[in-house]
Amino acid sequence: PTDYVQNFLVGVQRALPGGLLVDTSYVYTRGTNLNFATNINQAPIGSLGCTGYNCGNPNPIFTAIAGQNYIGWSNYNALQVRLQKQLSYGVSFQVNYAFSRSLDTGTGNGHGSGLDIYQNAYSPAANYGLSNFNSTHTLAGQIVYEVPFGAGRTFALHGLVDQVLGGWRISSVFQWHSGVPFTPIIQSSVADAVDPGLAPSLSNGSTLYPEVVGNPNLANPTLGHWFDTAAFANPAYGTFGNAGRNILVGPGFSNVDISLGKTFLLHWEGIRLDIRADAYDAFNHINFANPDANVGYTSGGALADPTAGTITGPAGYNSNRRIIQMGARVTF
Repeated sequence: PTDYVQNFLVGVQRALPGGLLVDTSYVYTRGTNLNFATNINQAPIGSLGCTGYNCGNPNPIFTAIAGQNYIGWSNYNALQVRLQKQLSYGVSFQVNYAFSRSLDTGTGNGHGSGLDIYQNAYSPAANYGLSNFNSTHTLAGQIVYEVPFGAGRTFALHGLVDQVLGGWRISSVFQWHSGVPFTPIIQSSVADAVDPGLAPSLSNGSTLYPEVVGNPNLANPTLGHWFDTAAFANPAYGTFGNAGRNILVGPGFSNVDISLGKTFLLHWEGIRLDIRADAYDAFNHINFANPDANVGYTSGGALADPTAGTITGPAGYNSNRRIIQMGARVTF
């Protein structure tokens, strides 16, 4: 079947004094017949504990069979608020906030894409959880401030003083959102011993989830101890784990870019010189990646991965941190 999406939005706008506009909306989106791309030759639950070459596979001739199954779905609900101010007294801004929740049976990239992660190849409902990109709180916006000094502004300046001090503008783009989810998993080195019948599928797309035996969420998580690994255990031999997909949430993200610029009107008619300096990640803030989520235990009862539950570095898009650039443009 063809996948399709239904959208619903209801919004209320209100103009306020001072050039302000408030826009509040409720947004709902539902996806139907989404791809649940899995290995349809995965061993069923009753065969996970078997041993031997491809012993649990419904068709033992093949290690894996990729299936494009359009039986998945998604839901998105959000309260969105926008506050916008038209330029007056040298200030304009727009701030957007969203309180949202996105769930799906697997996060993909389009009609024929695969899934981010799954355990049971035959049950979309068992994989239903937070979308990979879900952030409960999102705040983003921009602000522009034109200093009140200079020709044509509140406090007029002339000549050389205007050229040096007048006409500057400061602008900023900022964003902040709460963390995105991740899934605790039993790494393949441990999972092969727990569910030998699952071994072919573990090498071809599926993942074994752990057993939840406690509360993994910490009141004050740190980079070295983001969640409680003791809250998870290996599933019993020949079974799936009862943990869900994307049940934990990583650190939040924040970024502020700042720009400083000025326009010079040259003596020749119609010629302008714009100069500006931009600072990306102006406060040099580190945004950290999600922690190591391998929570499998060895036969001796120790964590197989000593860095489990630990955040080991920044997110990939934040590896450069602060970047400053300067530029000039002549317009004629």
